[in-house]
Amino acid sequence: MDNTPFVEASIELRQRFMTLLDSLASLRALTDTGSRPGDESDLLAHALEVLLENQDLERCSVFLLEGEELRCAVGIDWSDRLAPPRVTRHHDAATFRLGEGLMGRAAAEGEMQFCDDCAQAEGYIPIPGAENAGSLICVPIRGGGKVLGVLNVSHPDPGFFHPWQRNILEIFSSVLGQMLQNHRLLAQMEQQVRSRTMELERALAEAQDLKRRFEELSVIDDLTRLHNRRFFFPEATAEIARAIRNGEDLCVVLLDLDFFKVINDSYGHAMGDEVLVDVAAMLKEQTREGDILARFGGEEFIIALPSTGIEGARPLAERICEAARQLRWQAGEEVVDITVSIGLSCLSRLPERLRREGDSEALLNELLKQADIALYEAKKHGRDQVWIAPPAR
Repeated sequence: MDNTPFVEASIELRQRFMTLLDSLASLRALTDTGSRPGDESDLLAHALEVLLENQDLERCSVFLLEGEELRCAVGIDWSDRLAPPRVTRHHDAATFRLGEGLMGRAAAEGEMQFCDDCAQAEGYIPIPGAENAGSLICVPIRGGGKVLGVLNVSHPDPGFFHPWQRNILEIFSSVLGQMLQNHRLLAQMEQQVRSRTMELERALAEAQDLKRRFEELSVIDDLTRLHNRRFFFPEATAEIARAIRNGEDLCVVLLDLDFFKVINDSYGHAMGDEVLVDVAAMLKEQTREGDILARFGGEEFIIALPSTGIEGARPLAERICEAARQLRWQAGEEVVDITVSIGLSCLSRLPERLRREGDSEALLNELLKQADIALYEAKKHGRDQVWIAPPAR
């Protein structure tokens, strides 16, 4: 009995089985490609490398659809079996219009186009810069319900491709299309995340800036740009608490402009505002960095002097009086000047009972009360002077 037909059938079956294994291997390697980091060109290049490594192909390329034009994104030519495949990226060199050639027809119709003998085919147009193909298959790459591009595989020999290769290429192209779509969606999401993150960062920065400006406005006097009462009370209270803990002294200087109403009534509120601004600037120059200076209201200013006793507070108050006497303003042909009256109170002169209790808010209220009494005495005794609150008995 002649066993030749059985042997040939066995060989053919074995070859088909090995081909099936190669096809499955290429699909498995392609799915692994989706987890690789990189840009879209890297994804496509690795997919084509996988295809060439597992299928007996000569050349393959991917053209992506950009508007009404197909543009070559990646191409691989395995001309030397002994060397690794050469990957080339033609971003602008090779293009096809929709409907132009087999590739353009595949993109336009969304159907596979193949040619067993390209030399005899009327619709065949070679890729610019590439060798003419003997056999060619163009498979549309679909993703998200639309054509994204075309996968092209070719071989220099006519009649090279079998029907099963067309089937495996359709499956390969389908998987590649889904991977490409997922890659683009992921890139789009990442871009949206980056964009939203930047928007949130800008919004946060704007909110922080608005908060800072609001906080500044809430504690800054609009006219003189000094701190106001809202700032003074918590800051001075904190300094009193620190002074009590450390056994230090603290003084409060309460200052009022003499006859300020006369300036407003005689020369107008604009002149009065100018006087207040210049007096505020003078007070900034006279006080130290750690002192708490604020506009207390109207023509009154207040200064808390941390770590300062009466021997340090009184010379400062006297210098402020002298500096105020030197200020001048021009109102038409008249020269306007000003004097100030100052009431001074010190923590060490408050009742011992209050200091032992350590209630910093109560101590500040008492310091303000004593300074106000001393200011009244300075006004009463002729103004333009410093009056010190006497020690408590």
